Amino acid sequence: MHRVGDRVHVRAQVIHASSDSHLWAADYDRDLRDVLDLQNEVARTIAGEVHIKITPAEQRLLVPKRIIAREAIDDYLQGRYFLNRHTEQNLRKAIGYFESAINADHNYAQAYAGLADCYNQLGTVMIGILPPLEARRASEIAARKALEIDNEVAEAHAALGHVDYVNWNWAAAEEEFKRSIELNPNYASAHSQYAFYLVARGRIDEALAEISRAQELDPLSLSISSNRGFILKNARR
Repeated sequence: MHRVGDRVHVRAQVIHASSDSHLWAADYDRDLRDVLDLQNEVARTIAGEVHIKITPAEQRLLVPKRIIAREAIDDYLQGRYFLNRHTEQNLRKAIGYFESAINADHNYAQAYAGLADCYNQLGTVMIGILPPLEARRASEIAARKALEIDNEVAEAHAALGHVDYVNWNWAAAEEEFKRSIELNPNYASAHSQYAFYLVARGRIDEALAEISRAQELDPLSLSISSNRGFILKNARR
């Protein structure tokens, strides 16, 4: 995908791996605000070309979304970048970007979910900038706002799962983590957070499976690799 100003160009190809033969290719050119619809259109087309059966849940995810302001998308992506750097300074930068995204588009659910993730991290022992109760309250407010706008935002369900987990609300936490993974099976952070929940419940084998899946999805994540080490330690491995 290439971006020039407010336009994005995507060249999509389907290649038969064993023979390296090209089966299908297409070019797409769209306004940046339509990038989510473009992703869905490409996914539907490729699924049809390779004859993949799409489940009803996956079909719902491919329903075209509303147009989002370009400024909001830019700020959201910047926020996610700094969120993943896991320090107080970077988390505060991330909050600023997510708030800027919300100012540009008050109904941008993913930006509220990003805020929820930031507050969850600020209240952890590792960072410890906000009192844990205050951090969890702020996270829950942001996550519920995201779900009020769009109840199928995987990141918001995972953030609520973390809040419930540290509140020892075990049943609700597991429900939220599973819902997040159901909505987006490729969301590495949901698998990682669910793994921590499973360790706390003494379900070590399941935890190892979840953290291994998280690492497969995001092999360059330092935090996920660190989390896997912690879980292996708990497994006495």
